Amino acid sequence: MLSGILTKTVKSFQIMLVLYFSVVIYSSVAQSESLACSMEMQSFELVTGYVFTAPDDTLELVPGTLHLTECLSYCRHNTSCRAVNFETGLCVLFSSSASDRPEALTSSEFPVFTIYAQKICLQGTHSLADHMII
Repeated sequence: MLSGILTKTVKSFQIMLVLYFSVVIYSSVAQSESLACSMEMQSFELVTGYVFTAPDDTLELVPGTLHLTECLSYCRHNTSCRAVNFETGLCVLFSSSASDRPEALTSSEFPVFTIYAQKICLQGTHSLADHMII
């Protein structure tokens, strides 16, 4: 009996997680396209081992960037920035993102050292607790 309750609880939790992440992704895409996102609600979705290649959309190259947080800060404070590539020592800001150009996001030759980050807006999202079924 306890096993059945645990199985049902786990399945309910899995469904809640799928619903939660669907809401987060939908809200993030909708909000990032509207560019009406306050600085406090901006965040980044990180993808390790991938690189974004869009030379025509390059806003700025920032050599000497040693920390990911620095790179994200440059993008956060640049209203045209939608995404970055970060490798230790180099931050590249882009005016487009993998949401706009999914074909431009490819596996990196140096996956341990490359991080792609896409600006997202958390506005309109809810905490996981808001979706829990008790």
